[in-house]
Amino acid sequence: MTENIIIVVMGGSAISLIPIIVENSYNLIGYTDDYGDKNTPDLIINKNGAEQRIEVKYLGKNDKLPEIKEKYNCNNAVIGVGGVGNRSSIELKKKLSAMLKEQGFNTPALISKAAHINAHNVEIGEGTFVMPGAIVQSGARIGKNCLLNTGAQVDHECKLGDYVHIAPGAVLCGRVNVDEGAHVGANSVVRESLTINAYAIVGIGAVVVKNLESSSENQKTYIGNPARELKK
Repeated sequence: MTENIIIVVMGGSAISLIPIIVENSYNLIGYTDDYGDKNTPDLIINKNGAEQRIEVKYLGKNDKLPEIKEKYNCNNAVIGVGGVGNRSSIELKKKLSAMLKEQGFNTPALISKAAHINAHNVEIGEGTFVMPGAIVQSGARIGKNCLLNTGAQVDHECKLGDYVHIAPGAVLCGRVNVDEGAHVGANSVVRESLTINAYAIVGIGAVVVKNLESSSENQKTYIGNPARELKK
């Protein structure tokens, strides 16, 4: 039986999630957003060789979620907040995640059929999104509410904390640890067995060859080849 699902906040990631929601056999009933109707156009997707129109309907602000849950018999939600690498966006995600749990929503992981997940001993946390072309290898542990973006590569035995973003084309070699809230930029490469601390930002195309220090109180950004701290 197809289950209903709702997007909470129509942010930067949400549009890309809609085809993945559909291919995972959920029925998208619409979205909520405290900033009002985003006038998001309907999407035309190809499903089983046939075109399908997906209506992207605004259902009200986030405080309407309890009545939406009851009206539509909707027990599943995804958080569509964008702003990766942004502390305020991560805090909003945390707030929304706690609210959805309190209201009894499930927040399923959504994995594109065009991603490659090695089935051997891989863990992917709830609320995590794995986009087309992403690769997750044996023994990897992916936390909650992460985003593995288009073509990202997470090799064997990597460990990602919650709210981590691996941007398009980024590569984590084997046994890399990425702590909570860190952002690994597009087309960057992280050498094997390194640690990227919490809330670190790795810039586009950076090559990481040593551990990167950062924390929630002292967020640091690294750029270049080899990656070095960007001084404020």
